[in-house]
Amino acid sequence: MAARDVRRVDNQVGFRRANERLIERVRALVGGGRRIPFLCECAAVRADESRFVIARGHATIAGEEIVAEHEQYAVVEKTGRSASKS
Repeated sequence: MAARDVRRVDNQVGFRRANERLIERVRALVGGGRRIPFLCECAAVRADESRFVIARGHATIAGEEIVAEHEQYAVVEKTGRSASKS
């Protein structure tokens, strides 16, 4: 995998970790039943750690395959070596 693709995978994993930290902090402030105003991966994606949400139409990288497309986003799955980065 090219160095640029490795950086992109690392960035995706970093955003996932940031979302997880953000959820912990915001959940205590917002309370139950209210929407949290930021983008996060849906439960179907998070059930499989090799899947990530990307903006619809965003370019995929080597070792990624689009497995679902929705109106505003797509779901990619990491395959091969990149899957171990999640």
